[in-house]
Amino acid sequence: MGHFGDDTAIIQTDEHRFQARLTDEWSIWGPHGGFLATLALRAAGAVTRLDRPCTIHLQYVNVADFGEAELEVTSLRATRRAECLRVDMRQGDKLIMEASVRTVAADSPGPDCRWSPMPTLPEPTTMARVDFGQRFWSNFEIRIPPGIVGEDGADPVVAGWQRFVPQATFPDDPWLDAGRSLVALDTAQFPAIARAFEAMTFIAPTLDYSVSFHQPVPDDVWLAGEARGVHAGGGLIAGSAALWGESGALTATGTQQMLCRPLG
Repeated sequence: MGHFGDDTAIIQTDEHRFQARLTDEWSIWGPHGGFLATLALRAAGAVTRLDRPCTIHLQYVNVADFGEAELEVTSLRATRRAECLRVDMRQGDKLIMEASVRTVAADSPGPDCRWSPMPTLPEPTTMARVDFGQRFWSNFEIRIPPGIVGEDGADPVVAGWQRFVPQATFPDDPWLDAGRSLVALDTAQFPAIARAFEAMTFIAPTLDYSVSFHQPVPDDVWLAGEARGVHAGGGLIAGSAALWGESGALTATGTQQMLCRPLG
């Protein structure tokens, strides 16, 4: 079992450069994409003068190795209310990932509307915990309604609760708190897509991953997610997902484009 806060810690080596260690506690076909995204977001948060994350778009260029990685942050444009930053992750001469991050001021004005209600789910503690048996999944406690796991050939939709263990929340760090959403949204989309197939003959590594952050829920222990497959064809699979806090507030939405690769 890893520790999300400790494992995504970054060390500043220069004004805009950071070091991180990619640990195999977050291994799933290599380092997990949401884990890598969190490192990029924390690096951007350490450079920006603004208060909260707005969006992140990532392109995964090469598969990372476990071990040391370097991140470099470049501010592309900054105003009083918004900033655009680029984050490159490298291992030696190999570019691992390129991220575009938008940050905003916390006091930005505008309307306050709720258009995406949380799906109706039983309370998390009333459902059995799901154990997928792989090391990566020991970083979470996942509660899913009966009938979701093991039901193949069904609609490509899953919904359930998730919390991080051993520490569930990080209320003092808005960038790490947003990282919870990056991991949860990335984790859910492929399992939703897999439900549509009676026999899995492929895997689908992520090429591009985009997340929009909405209302922060830093004190909410449990996060409720709903993920679905959007389209499959031409060797590509697209997914989408949304995440709410226990309070019912929509905290983040995300999309992925994945490349099919035959098993074996």
